[in-house]
Amino acid sequence: MTRPLVELNQQRVPQRPQIAELNPRFRASPRLEPSGIATGSPPKESPVAFPVFGADLSCRYARSVPDSAAFFDLDRTAVEGPTGPAFSDALRELGLLGARRHPLETVLFGLYELIGETAGAMALSRQAVGLTAGWDEVAVADAGRIAATRLLGSVAPFLRVELEAHRRAGRGLVLATTSPDELARPLAASLGFDDVIATRYGRVDGRLDGTIDGPFVWGEAKWRAVQEWSTTNGVDLAGSVAYSDSYHDIPLLAGVGSARVVNPDPRLAVVARQRGWPIRSLSEPLEGR
Repeated sequence: MTRPLVELNQQRVPQRPQIAELNPRFRASPRLEPSGIATGSPPKESPVAFPVFGADLSCRYARSVPDSAAFFDLDRTAVEGPTGPAFSDALRELGLLGARRHPLETVLFGLYELIGETAGAMALSRQAVGLTAGWDEVAVADAGRIAATRLLGSVAPFLRVELEAHRRAGRGLVLATTSPDELARPLAASLGFDDVIATRYGRVDGRLDGTIDGPFVWGEAKWRAVQEWSTTNGVDLAGSVAYSDSYHDIPLLAGVGSARVVNPDPRLAVVARQRGWPIRSLSEPLEGR
């Protein structure tokens, strides 16, 4: 059963449409595929419409949403490694970052790939938002599309199988990530997600202003953002599922009806065994599927 929702809040968006450019059928089609990127045949049941670029964090679907949802973390979960290098390289190509990668950037990405999120690295990421002041929002969205085409090669091989299984079960598909919304949304669209819960950057007159608009979607704040989104969209968290690799996503994993631990960092692996949460890899098929 689905519950009707009010129409999507109208908000100012860049003059040049962003995700809509990936597919001219955007407004009529709930499943988005960037030109030239095959994501497989769409499911028989038509999923809900994907919201427009620039929509509010708690954006409402244009038609209706399922009573439950599957929430997927991005780095080391939906994608096998960190997305940071692809995002920063795309931003650098468009002249938004310096021509050379800072040595500390390489170290942080390497540590993240090895052991997952750390509070220190997330604190640095939050402080780095100030460096975005003055960036053109259209160029940032362009960087997201560039990165999406490259990251598709790093998507966990059996992610789409998992997504289709949830779609058949009637659940909405939501990407929940600390990454900037403008950068993560094109990849989510290409994979067939219904919505994105992500960190949003402040903007004034078409340019980022170096602030965060809303929560920095990490740890407890990510869980609260998921709660807000679920309340707005009439989604029952007790019937929902969450996937993550990170110890810092324990509030989210514990808050939904079913936790799925994927490629866990060392601390989450311990907690998962203590709580009886299943541990698996989306790089391998689930037994019996």
